[in-house]
Amino acid sequence: MNLPASWGLKCGEKELAFPCDEVPFDRDGVYFRGITIHAESGLVFQWLLQLRRAPYSYDWINNLGRQSPRKLVNINPVSHGQTMMYIFNVVGFEKNRSLTLRVKQPSFWHFLFGDILLSYLILSEETGNVRLLVKICRRFNRNLLGRFMKHFLPWANLIMHRKQLLLFKSLCERQVG
Repeated sequence: MNLPASWGLKCGEKELAFPCDEVPFDRDGVYFRGITIHAESGLVFQWLLQLRRAPYSYDWINNLGRQSPRKLVNINPVSHGQTMMYIFNVVGFEKNRSLTLRVKQPSFWHFLFGDILLSYLILSEETGNVRLLVKICRRFNRNLLGRFMKHFLPWANLIMHRKQLLLFKSLCERQVG
């Protein structure tokens, strides 16, 4: 069964320039996710910065059973090298527009998952909504574990990112009210 390389994208969005495209990276796979959020880009970016506190996906799996915060917490501005979702570091950002992360290296996570580079991209639409897009680039380890992850991880990522984006949509739109 083939993995859908994208979820929630509109026509032409895969061809957009993402900040992660500027980072030298040898890719085994590239996956895209997208969602429309009825909120302004600044609010969506604030919620992305909450990734410092929790992954906003299935908390029982990737947040030790603790619920990801459902209210914005006043946190310091983002900076290069900061930890996000426990396993990533910030490698780039543009306020209210994008956030680029890379799996920590060297780390247990890099050993387990391989190299992961991803960008969240916020695009304003004429309707006043925004599109939150994600481009995920992967390089799997060249061992038995890597061969297993090459088949398992893209499916897991699809499920986890879909949940994350739907939750961000709900939290942003609830705040706009």
